[in-house]
Amino acid sequence: MSDCQSIDLLVTPFIDGELPAQDRERVERHLRVCAPCHSRVDAERTVRTLMKGRQSLFKGESAPVALRVKCAGHCGMAAAGHALKSRWRRVMPLAAAAVIVLGAGGVLLYQATSRSARVMAAELAADHVTCFAIHASRIEQSADAVEAAMMATFGWTVDLPEGGDDELELIGSRPCLYGGGRIAHIMYRHRGEPMSLFMLPKASYDREMFETLGHECAIWSSGDRTCVLVSREAPAEVARLAAQVQPTFH
Repeated sequence: MSDCQSIDLLVTPFIDGELPAQDRERVERHLRVCAPCHSRVDAERTVRTLMKGRQSLFKGESAPVALRVKCAGHCGMAAAGHALKSRWRRVMPLAAAAVIVLGAGGVLLYQATSRSARVMAAELAADHVTCFAIHASRIEQSADAVEAAMMATFGWTVDLPEGGDDELELIGSRPCLYGGGRIAHIMYRHRGEPMSLFMLPKASYDREMFETLGHECAIWSSGDRTCVLVSREAPAEVARLAAQVQPTFH
């Protein structure tokens, strides 16, 4: 833990490529032996890539008023002094910055995700990485508990495997937010690797599969619900897993 704390303020400049060689090597050594910090770096890199890909949504007069007000406020804080600006920049993780930007731009993002499966999938891939980095260690639910949560929250009937499969291990579920509102996120490990199944209510997309932010995303819809399977595994394996889980959702 002490080693993790010692590199905490170096993570964001490390991701931005702004560290001197000695500090960069120090962070890289730590990441090779610390899975939680490695997951954090993956999460922040994913969010950075996601936000960079959407920067045109937030420029100038096209940005929502609420976002421009927030940005102006942060600029005012920075103008109070270089030391404060430097400290704010290094303490505030990219994930927190994403919450501000994505929250302020909610209406605009909803319009973007409703038009583009790739924008929607990129947002879910970022959620996948972030949830596993931050929440996975605190979630442990049985299949019965997840099924009850899906019925109580969304009114969906879901028949999950009972568990005990050496290849597919259920971690649990949690509600997530994306541009279109609240969605279900069921978290698994497949052969030890993180895998997410997202379910979006009142949404319909064409069946397809593609790569985004370093993850394969399989998309299919049934009625007024869309499912998205997210994993870093090979396309053929992701397609097989998607076919395997589809019959469990009614």
